[in-house]
Amino acid sequence: MSSAGKRVIVVTGSYKGIGFEVVRLLCEHYGDRATVYMTARDATRAQPYMEQLKAKGLNPAFAELDITSKDSVMALKALIEREHNATLHSLINNAGMAYKQAATEPFSQQAQDTVHNNYFGHLNISDALLPLVPSGGVVVNVASGAGQLSQVSPQYQKQLSEADNIDTVTEVMNKFVAAAQKGEQKQAGFSNSAYGMSKLGMIAAGRVHAKQLAGRNVAVLNMCPGWCKSDMAGWERPPKTAADGADTVVWLETMTHEQQMKGSGKFFRERSESTW
Repeated sequence: MSSAGKRVIVVTGSYKGIGFEVVRLLCEHYGDRATVYMTARDATRAQPYMEQLKAKGLNPAFAELDITSKDSVMALKALIEREHNATLHSLINNAGMAYKQAATEPFSQQAQDTVHNNYFGHLNISDALLPLVPSGGVVVNVASGAGQLSQVSPQYQKQLSEADNIDTVTEVMNKFVAAAQKGEQKQAGFSNSAYGMSKLGMIAAGRVHAKQLAGRNVAVLNMCPGWCKSDMAGWERPPKTAADGADTVVWLETMTHEQQMKGSGKFFRERSESTW
């Protein structure tokens, strides 16, 4: 495989749901001008979805990826280095998990697992792949309105909104998990939403990355896809389809780089800048 002259795009967690629709829409938009990677932990599960797209005349690439495994992440990095001259033009951070409302696991476990996946998994990918994004590249973080800043105390709001390094954000995430182990998250200044806290960390990290990458002319955009029908969110109550949720992701990835840089570090929903 050669990516000479092609845009290289990786969409994490993308064999179904919003990620699948992002892959589909980007393949439709770019055609043979881009190599768009669908990624999943299990190639066997992803195969039918790859075949769906190929039946439509689209040609996505595939790579196995578990964002919580550094070995898996480094294998993807090695693939991009080998096959694409160590160049990744667009990184769409979509992979994530959430416990359902009916989950019986204690909150301490939910907090540990959700932050491990959604925040620390995000850092695994960022640490490995951001160095491969060249000038003119873009990162789109599929976060959530549940990651609102107001869910934490004023002290943590200030700390996260003003953070200039990832260690500052990680410190807050670790404090949340530690408090959750004791059942004291509310008293400690955090919310009772493991998912919301993990996405708050993801957004705060995205803002730090935007500051750090500005000098390299790389944009980092955070967004909320909305409440979409999916295995994670359910199929009956959410009002939006996965394709609806993918729309703003693709809008951000395909806008001009000048527009992307103007929006770098900001938060978007429904094709518009929004409050965090």
